[in-house]
Amino acid sequence: MTQQSDQPDISCHTSPEKQTGLLAFFRRNQQRIGIAFTVIVFALALVAFAHLVEDIDRQSLTTAFNNVSWYAIGLAILAAITSYCMIFGYEWSASRYADAKLPLSTLALGGLSAAAIGNALGFSMLTGGSVRYRVYSKKNTPAMAIIQMTVFASLSLGLALPPIAALMAFTDIHYSAKALYLNETLLVIIASAVIVSYIIFLFIISRFISPNYPSIDSRHLSLGLITIRVPSMRITMLQFVITLLDMLAASTVLYCLLPNSADIPFGTFLTVYLLALAAGVLSHVPGGLGVFEVVLLAAFKSQLDQPGLLAALFLYRLIYVVMPLVVACLVLLVAEARQFASSRHAARLASSVAAPVMALLVFISGVTLIFSGVEPEPEHYLNYLASFVPDYVINSSHLVASIIGTLCLVSAQGLWRRLSSAWTFTLILMLSGTLFCLLRGLDWQIAALLLFAAGCLLTFRKVFYRPSQILDIPYSAVTLIIAGGTVAISIWLFFFTYRHVPYSSDLWWQFTLDADASRGLRAITGSSLLLGVIVITWLLHTSPPKILIPDDEQLALAENIIKNSQQPNGGLVLSKDKDILFHSKQDAFIMYACHGRSLVALFDPVGNPQHHNELIWQFRDYCDLHNVRPVFYQVQPETLSNYMDIGLAVIKLGDEAIIDLANFDIDSEDKQELQQIWHTAQSNNLSLKIYNQGELPFEKLKALTDISLIKKQEQERGFSLGKLTEDYLQHFRIATVDFKGEIIAFVNLLETDSKHLVAFDLMQVHPDAPKLTMEYLLIALAIDLKEQGVKQFSLGLNPLSELKPSKGAPIAYRLGSLVFRRSNQFYNFQGLSRFKEKFNPNWEARYMAVPAGLDPLIALTDTAALIAGSFTKLVKRQ
Repeated sequence: MTQQSDQPDISCHTSPEKQTGLLAFFRRNQQRIGIAFTVIVFALALVAFAHLVEDIDRQSLTTAFNNVSWYAIGLAILAAITSYCMIFGYEWSASRYADAKLPLSTLALGGLSAAAIGNALGFSMLTGGSVRYRVYSKKNTPAMAIIQMTVFASLSLGLALPPIAALMAFTDIHYSAKALYLNETLLVIIASAVIVSYIIFLFIISRFISPNYPSIDSRHLSLGLITIRVPSMRITMLQFVITLLDMLAASTVLYCLLPNSADIPFGTFLTVYLLALAAGVLSHVPGGLGVFEVVLLAAFKSQLDQPGLLAALFLYRLIYVVMPLVVACLVLLVAEARQFASSRHAARLASSVAAPVMALLVFISGVTLIFSGVEPEPEHYLNYLASFVPDYVINSSHLVASIIGTLCLVSAQGLWRRLSSAWTFTLILMLSGTLFCLLRGLDWQIAALLLFAAGCLLTFRKVFYRPSQILDIPYSAVTLIIAGGTVAISIWLFFFTYRHVPYSSDLWWQFTLDADASRGLRAITGSSLLLGVIVITWLLHTSPPKILIPDDEQLALAENIIKNSQQPNGGLVLSKDKDILFHSKQDAFIMYACHGRSLVALFDPVGNPQHHNELIWQFRDYCDLHNVRPVFYQVQPETLSNYMDIGLAVIKLGDEAIIDLANFDIDSEDKQELQQIWHTAQSNNLSLKIYNQGELPFEKLKALTDISLIKKQEQERGFSLGKLTEDYLQHFRIATVDFKGEIIAFVNLLETDSKHLVAFDLMQVHPDAPKLTMEYLLIALAIDLKEQGVKQFSLGLNPLSELKPSKGAPIAYRLGSLVFRRSNQFYNFQGLSRFKEKFNPNWEARYMAVPAGLDPLIALTDTAALIAGSFTKLVKRQ
């Protein structure tokens, strides 16, 4: 960051017309409210769970586990495999809906891995979407198709749950009403209402289906000005059947594990199972942990043996959630290892999926260490170990292993961020944890897990390339909440395990081999205290962000980086209204500005491509440090994986028109309209002239600009455009159109030494200039640049080519459309977009990377306000 104390600072802009009201409050604080809601729901679920199992002791639970036959476990595993086969059907349907051509093997890898990770962690659109993008983008699948597939797969289950639950309730109304604590008549009314509502909904929807459709398996739903892309009726019905089969198989996993004395109709059980599943999803608790169990325990409290049901729920989590998660991680790691061995490209290594998978593996290791720390060790292992290891070493190792588990929860975030210090620290934790697991009670199973994690860390060493110190890991509310929830569960597990052990102060000082309760008490205390210290340390590092104007030395460095790159748009940094984040090698940078609680970076990082991913992570770290939203405006499709890595969603802004000058020929048959414009302009005595840097007197440009702005009653805009100042324009060549000895139009050229691409920034045309002056300027520039050996010429982003109320555009796009159309960010030449088509350019998509949830609309508004100059000007444009 620029850190000049002698430079004036620009605080993050806040609008004087700050929105008020309940809705505005929720929008501004939606992330905090969401986190608070999740914490409260999880806490309530944990309290309810403790109440429901208060009569269960450890011995009865152990007996219940022993009563589950291997035959039942085998059937449950078979049902789980069947369910995941149905999940492959989700992915196939999604690919048909999105018209994505992918091999079946790729669909299997992406879909099943996304489902396994999404089931375990929750937030399936974000977690599953990231996995899908990693797998499918390697097959050159468009980013928009991947997003559509993710949304389809995520919504298929949610939309199908209510009618399936209603249908299953009718299979046995008496038992279903008893399980749900409802009157039978009321249940019939509710279930009938759900089914009828869906039938009416489908009938109404069918009336608004457009006859024009984007593909054979998708349709356009037209609701006034809003048009939504929806699956065809064939795909909809097929997906409903797939979802039904999936739910039947998934519920069978748990049904097979229920106590032998269970006498519950399967339809009733499936109804409750689906309601529990929905409650877990709506709670936003990762994996619905606790919420899912509470619903089932409460529903069947009087009908099932509670220890047997609790044992069945534990085995269900193990078979249906943990085992697929482990398999998915192993498959993804093997796939990455094969690619890792064959690729030495730095960008490919930087974007490897190995980092988040390793972070997940280390987190699981930490959870295992913490939970095992409160459980008693097998007596025969302890007696054997005590024959050659002193008691104080065993007791100390028990405490240290739990502390290592807590540190693993935190270091996992550093691995996700690809920090080299986190890699070193975690490797030490894994190796030392292996030793202490063996010393505390010969826990060879957990030791093997830690050794496996250490081996994976060594294999993927180059993925963790970001130089850092361990204290550089930024504050993360999500990490702290999950870690706190893990420690809270371990505390409950301790009291559940040792509920019959009376508490006394002597427990803290018992170090004999049979003092399991004492070791567990010290373990949860150590973990809790350590987590508290980490929380306080992180909170004390937070400070409000400030934007500092870069000095001349930094601008000179940025200008040199731009000249040596292939990204001429980086020249906008010279407008001095944006801060600069440089890479430590001084060969790449990010330019950004602040509005509200959003730090908005303009374009992808500029400079050495090998350092782009690192700069994006540094920007995310900086935003997390100051509790603001990271936003990237106008990024290219080949870099989207970098933004998904840091947890952002993408919205398509439009398409940039780029002319391939090598194939550009105004005399060709398909350029007849350009020929006509060219000849008309020449007959009107228009001529092109290009001035070198600082050669053209600024007064001539200023006079033309003032006339143009006054005539159109506009104000100068910023952020994504340069500034009409002498200090800014002196850095660029200026192309002008002369008419009768006067300059009637000009643009400043954004160029690099590579001559790979040339773009333009400010464009002004005299209001009284001859018609087609602007068109002539661009044609003449294209011809001149081709003669200079330039490869490509950018005509700019097609204004709102996708970000508009168009057919198939998602809701977020249309919300963003309103903001950006009102911000009036693009040049006010009505025919410019249509004119670009005459050049037959290559259209390259440009995206905006924003936080998920409701934040995209706020981020879009903040960005539009930056472009308009302030929120006040944005409102006035409305």
